[in-house]
Order: sequence, then structure tokens, then C-alpha cells
Amino acid sequence: GRAWASSTDGAPAASLRLTKVCVDKCGRGAAKAHAAQIATLALGSHDACSRLNDKASVESACVELSLALLAKLSEGELVDWLRAAEHWASALPDGSLPSKGGSLVAAPFDEDASSRRRAYAALHLATLAKRFRQLAAPRIADSSLERLARDVQGGAGSSTTKRLLAARSASAMAEVVAHLPEKLDADRCDCCVEGLVAALTHSADVWPDRASFLRHAAKALAPACAAVAERVQDVPKRRDFALKLMLLARDGSVGTRRASLNAVRAICDSLREDVADFANQLVQGVAEALDDAETAADARAVVVLVEQHTGIRLV
Repeated sequence: GRAWASSTDGAPAASLRLTKVCVDKCGRGAAKAHAAQIATLALGSHDACSRLNDKASVESACVELSLALLAKLSEGELVDWLRAAEHWASALPDGSLPSKGGSLVAAPFDEDASSRRRAYAALHLATLAKRFRQLAAPRIADSSLERLARDVQGGAGSSTTKRLLAARSASAMAEVVAHLPEKLDADRCDCCVEGLVAALTHSADVWPDRASFLRHAAKALAPACAAVAERVQDVPKRRDFALKLMLLARDGSVGTRRASLNAVRAICDSLREDVADFANQLVQGVAEALDDAETAADARAVVVLVEQHTGIRLV
């Protein structure tokens, strides 16, 4: 508490890292005994860090503390933590002011704070899935995949918060889906595809700079699309996904068309020879994209990849 109250310097992040060192050195029994307090500190500190200049360091320290704790707990306790974290992330705003001492606040202040909280949760989930892989990914899918598929579209709040939420949710979806031990069933596939197709539709209100949106699409959305396409259980679902992307590439704005073509390119690069299963769907819109100077380079990259991996010429 004193570290949080001190100032906007590095004291809060340092106090969280010191707590992590203590967790690293304690036994499983001690970690389990103090799990609730440690989890409360790691999540509650996210809410409090909104008033700091050193947000990135505090966010990183919160995630490191959660990882240190979860490494000491059992699978059942991991599920309990995920359930509690999802409840925290999904709480509706009620005007509550953020804590000044890193303690947990039941609900966020407003829609913007609610979206920031979900972005913090997505950062946790992406890191957990990357670190614990097949142990964590199926449990995260059970608790949070549907919310991530909604949040990849940006949620509510300021445009800055929407961009943060969309980017982190897409990254979390990619990590979770990529590390699932089993294929995506139809319901989860539909949920992910719906969210990604909406997210690839460029909104000038959220992304006034088209170049920033294209960087977001390449860094976050394209890997998520590739992960979903690779983990789809049914070939018809994969074909439907490819067709939806190509229709976006044909009918959307320039930003939407380029982002969609980049997503298709990521899918082709991931699936390689399996692209032959949905090559017919990729024909939709390719000719139009090649004829447009602003999308021609992206379309050519798709055409080259398909021919390289399958021998099929789209045009």
C-alpha cells in the first residue's frame, strides 16, 4: 500500500516484483494458503495502475506475479483462478473508483474502465496459454474464449481503449486456440470466425490511421485467423471462413480488403498444402483485388502462396 501511495514512480512495479520473488521462493503449501491475497493483488493492481505513468511496468509485473502463483498451484486451482479472473473481467461498471493501494475493486468505474480491465485479463490469458500451453489453453477456452471473440471487435470506451482491447484479445485468442490439444468444435469455430470477420472490417472511428489498422491486422488478427483455420475440425467450416474473408476482400473498404487478404495469406502460410481444400473459395474476389492498385500486391502474395503450396493457380 505504501508503494502505491508513494508516487507515480517505479515503486508499485518494484513492490509487485518483490512479491513475485517471495512467491518463487515459497513452497506450494504457502502459495496455496496465500493464493487469494496474491491473486487479488495481481488483478487489483491493474485497476490502480490506470493513474500511473509507469503502466507498462506495472502490467508486466502483475502478469509475472500471476504466473509465479499459478506455477505453484494444481490444475483444479488454476480453474478456480480462471473462474475468478473471468468474473473480475466481466463485472459491469457501477461507478466504483479505482483502488489507490492495489486492492481489488468489485466493479470498474465506467465502460472505458471495463474495457481496460478486459484488456488486462486478455494479457494474462495470452501469457498463461503461451507459458502453460495444453494445461491452460483448454481451461481458458472454457472460461473465456467467447468473451475474447467478442472483445476482438474492440468493445466500448475511448478509441484508444478499443484498440488496446482488440489487439490483446486477438493475441489471446491466437495463443489459446493454437495450444488447444483438440480441434475447435462447430460452436467455438463460429464464435471465433464471427468475431474475427467483424474485427477485420476497418472502422475509421476506432482506427483513423489506416496504416495503424493494417499493422494491427498483421500483428494480431492475421495470426488469430491462421490459428482458428488450422484448428477447425470440419473442412466445410474452414471453407466458409475462407469465403467470408474473400468476400470482405472483394466488397470492403481499402483497409478492410487489405487486412482480409493479409489474413488469407497468413492462413495459406500456416496450412500450406491443405489450402487445396478451400482453393475454390479463394477465387472469390482475387481478380478484383489484382486489378486494384491498392490491393494488388496483397492479392499477388496470396496467389503466389497458393500456387507454391498446392500447384493451383487462382487466376
